[in-house]
This record gives sequence, C-alpha cells and structure tokens, in this order.
Amino acid sequence: MTQRFGLFFTCALFFLSSLSKPSLAQTIALWPFDEQQGLYPSSVLSDVSSNDYPLVLGLGGQVVRGKFGNALEPGEYPAFPFPQSDNPLFGLGPVVAREGRKVEPLTWRTARFCALMTSGENHLRNEVGFANATETKLNLGGFDWTVEFWFLPVRKAVADGVVFEVGRGPRGDSNVVTQLALAPDNRTFVLTNQPTSTRLVIPTDGGALAPGTTVWRHLAFVYSHRDGKLRHYVDGKEQAPSQKAVLKSLPEGPEAYFSIGRDGLWQKPLQGRLDELRFSVGVLYAQDFTPPSSFSPLAHAPTKALK
Repeated sequence: MTQRFGLFFTCALFFLSSLSKPSLAQTIALWPFDEQQGLYPSSVLSDVSSNDYPLVLGLGGQVVRGKFGNALEPGEYPAFPFPQSDNPLFGLGPVVAREGRKVEPLTWRTARFCALMTSGENHLRNEVGFANATETKLNLGGFDWTVEFWFLPVRKAVADGVVFEVGRGPRGDSNVVTQLALAPDNRTFVLTNQPTSTRLVIPTDGGALAPGTTVWRHLAFVYSHRDGKLRHYVDGKEQAPSQKAVLKSLPEGPEAYFSIGRDGLWQKPLQGRLDELRFSVGVLYAQDFTPPSSFSPLAHAPTKALK
C-alpha cells in the first residue's frame, strides 16, 4: 500500500510540474480575419487564441477574400454614412485635444486605421476589452518569437507598407515603436525596434512578392534570442541571412497601441492582403519546412452531414 501511494504521489508531482513548465511554443494571438466581407468600421476582428486579443476594423481596411476563407486588406473603406452627432462619447463628435499633443484625437470620422488595438483612445469600442499591447507578448523583444502570415501582393507601393506596429504611445506623439514593414520594391522587409535603435533590413523573395501575382505566399519571421538572429522564410524556404540584432520590448505605456496594415498615423498601407496572422512565443521553424495549412479552428470544425 505504501509503495502504491508513493508511486501515485510521484506521478502526481510530475503531472503538476509539467503544467508549470511553458511549452516550446505558445500562441500569443491568431487573427484568421474570417469575419464576413463588407464588414462595417468599428466591427470586431476576433483573435481565436486563448488570450483573446480582439482588434477593431477601421476606415482604412476591409475584409476581403483570403487564402482560407477571408482576409484583411488595407484600403479605403467606401463612404460610410456615420450618424450626425456632436457627442464625443461614442467617437462621433469632436474630442478636445490634450495640451501639448500634436495628433488630433481619434474619432470615427478620422479613424483611417486598418485594424487596431488601443489603450489610449478610450472612446473607441472600449467595451470589447482591449489589451494593453505593451503588457503582452505582442510587444516583441528579447525572447524567442515567431510571426507568420499568408500574404497576397495586390498593388505597387510608393513607400514602405506596414505589416504591424506596436507603439508605447501616445500615438503620433512618440516614436517608441516596433514595426515590421515591406519596402516598396517588395525585395526587403524592415524591422524597426526603437529601444535598441535597430533598423534591420531583411532580404526576401522579390519575385514571389511582385504585385500582380495571384499566388498566396506564406511568410515567417523567426527570432532566436540566444544567437540574436532573425530568420525569414518564404513558402518554407529560408531567405538570405539577415544581420544579427539584439531586440528589446518597448517599455509599458498607458496609451499603447497595436496597429495592423498601417502605422500609428494611419499611413503606409501594406501593399497586399493578410490572412491568418499568428504571433507565437518560441522558435517554430529552425530549417526549411512545408507551409502549414489553416490554423483557424473553423477550418477543422466537424461538419454535420445533410439528411
């Protein structure tokens, strides 16, 4: 009896200790952008990870056809008939600018972002419960992480097109950001990390990302903190090595934001569509790999046979 109890106790301790250890890779956020096409501004874009980091759609983005279901594309939303109101509570009327601020406060008449999570614009869809981006692992820095998504180039650009930008805030009045952008020639990505004054140029496959193609490409960016190296893959094939870089997360800020498809001033629209954007803790890819299928739980949900 004593021996059985000892075995049970040992197994229980092993089980509990395994729960306390982080897995090799953990999903931070996953946005499949599978909301319906024609979605109106201020609608929620769901994160299907366990963290539940929702975004909202702005006037500078649309839900369009994607690789798996639908996708997100930076582009001007058709003229939207906002109700006539001077009430600033719901973002329909003007908001008094704070002293010393350079950027006009955000209202739904000036909300030209593509997709946004914000802690600073408190009137904006505040009921969805935005996370503070600088208090999450979306605040990429000195740890192992992977960012991946499917991309379809659709147009030429005259400036860098922003994939995502994390900002400490206040938005537009601070340059404390981490940003990933695609250069206008589609031959390089640029990762900017202000805390370390890093501007990392990342070579990519310009032919595969040339505007006018109809092929979706899987793009992955994998950072290894131990060797300070960022690897970039296109359709599972590693591209030319980038320079080493030491990255740091942004300091926490009460007015932090996370923007997809445009920068914090709603400029620099990405020159293509995004599908299944996933942030993960951990090095998911250390060598060439076969691009994954859909991560969305909707793609793997069982279907009921018709009678």
